[in-house]
Amino acid sequence: MAHENEKSRTNRRAIAWSAGVVVLLAAVGVLAAYGSNAFGSGGGADDGRQLAIGSADNGGLVRARAGDTLRLVLDENPTTGYSWALELSRGLTLKSDQYKPDTVPSGVVGSGGRHVWIIEVTGSGDQTIRAAYVRPWSPQDAAERFTLSVVVD
Repeated sequence: MAHENEKSRTNRRAIAWSAGVVVLLAAVGVLAAYGSNAFGSGGGADDGRQLAIGSADNGGLVRARAGDTLRLVLDENPTTGYSWALELSRGLTLKSDQYKPDTVPSGVVGSGGRHVWIIEVTGSGDQTIRAAYVRPWSPQDAAERFTLSVVVD
């Protein structure tokens, strides 16, 4: 009789373990179905995509849909006096504007970083992102320019 109770307990443990694995796999499947949106990066599963844009896209064209977000990243070194001045057409809305300095050893001065903008596509038709790398006291003398055409389908 004691042998049957031990066997019964072992079977119950195996069933419980199997059920736990099934629940875990189901949760992983749900997260995979929703992609990164499940972690709050963009909202629900029907929200737009996030498109990565950088200096290699300068002068180019990207196709987007209303609701998409564009993550624009450009190198910047404000210790030189230069920073990016961003200009967006009406169908693009700035959601976030942040400078992220490079990680450098303590005591190092004059290092650069990245400027990161999150831009939401809110309009339709042809849109434009323009940026000029300028010093505030001399905005007409851009050291560099960035332009991207955004065609909203």
